[in-house]
Amino acid sequence: MCSRSDNKNPQAASRTDNVKEQLDDSESPPWPEDHNLSASPTSCGCILQSISSMCNKLMYSYMTQIFKKGAAQRIDKSKDAQLTQHDLYRTPKNIDAAHLNSEFWSIYEQTEQHFKRTLWIVVRKTFIPAGVYQLFALTAQISIPMCVMKLLQALESGRSGDGNNIVYVIAIFLLAIINGVCTQRYQFLSYQSGILLRTALTCAIYEKSLNLSPKGRMGLTNGSITNLVATDTQKLFEVMHEAHQIWSCPIAIVVVVVLMLIIIGPSCLVGAAFLVGLVPLSKKVTHRMVRQLGTLLCYSCYY
Repeated sequence: MCSRSDNKNPQAASRTDNVKEQLDDSESPPWPEDHNLSASPTSCGCILQSISSMCNKLMYSYMTQIFKKGAAQRIDKSKDAQLTQHDLYRTPKNIDAAHLNSEFWSIYEQTEQHFKRTLWIVVRKTFIPAGVYQLFALTAQISIPMCVMKLLQALESGRSGDGNNIVYVIAIFLLAIINGVCTQRYQFLSYQSGILLRTALTCAIYEKSLNLSPKGRMGLTNGSITNLVATDTQKLFEVMHEAHQIWSCPIAIVVVVVLMLIIIGPSCLVGAAFLVGLVPLSKKVTHRMVRQLGTLLCYSCYY
């Protein structure tokens, strides 16, 4: 990618300003997670506000009023009871197109036009927290079967009235909640990371293509620009949702195999070897499917 051009289209800038004015004048409420903690005169009030903000982020309780009004409009057909655009929240500030565009070009210049480093700096503020939530979810998923095993061993040994059994039950309940909450938050932040990349790159591609000189447009077609926006940016969006599986899946497999080796014995290695042996087969099948898809696309374009 080349450096950003300083010769901007005045009509495009005017349209951008008009859109920003319309967004500023919107009656829609701001995105709840954009609210900064206000200064509290007491430390207790600040702590309570921090806990409330964290609960809203984890439980998405700010969506309740929208769901309630959406359900009520099926009964009340009046105009005031209908769900409108102004009832929806505004776009979060961190994925606003104008904000992302300026942030992308600023980081791109600071990194001396290093494209990959720029993408990482743009996405890391949501991608890293997503990985942390994935780690907590993975830990909970592995811990639940261990607690269940301990509980069953206690019941089989006749210690049904032991106080430790209650501890195991409570631990399973809490771990299930942690797993559900962290998994949902991980998915939300992963999708948000994909949206960040897709929006930033789409804005950058369009701005660069509009500001290119006639010499810079040589060899560049509208189809290639459309493919960059419609296909390549979408692939980055899809990668962000599954990127943390690169490290979480091997860790889960290793930990589970080690635990099964301790509990069951060497016989569990047969299943692990079968699982590893399926990797080349699945890779071969996937490559064959991709080749067949490419052949079909060639025929469809030809006819």
